Amino acid sequence: MTISVIFFANIFTIGAFLRKANILHRFLSKPREGILLIIALLVINYFLFMHKRKYLKIKEMFVGESRQKRIIGGTLVVLYGFLSFILLLALAAYKPGQM
Repeated sequence: MTISVIFFANIFTIGAFLRKANILHRFLSKPREGILLIIALLVINYFLFMHKRKYLKIKEMFVGESRQKRIIGGTLVVLYGFLSFILLLALAAYKPGQM
């Protein structure tokens, strides 16, 4: 579920930025569209990770991972989260016509 919310936030942020920049004229203009998008992401992620306990297979893939690879992977995940948050702040500060 968490990954669905993060994906939704990223898609929403990019779409809202494109809308503010007048590149994309219509993006999630109704609450119902946002709700449908988050439900679609939840369903997709359910079948990708939860259905038939696929998350256990994914976990098994990383059991023998070296310490260095774990550190790099963890750093990339934290960086992704940080950049997602910064992108959201940049959207809030962005004013069309100014760079």
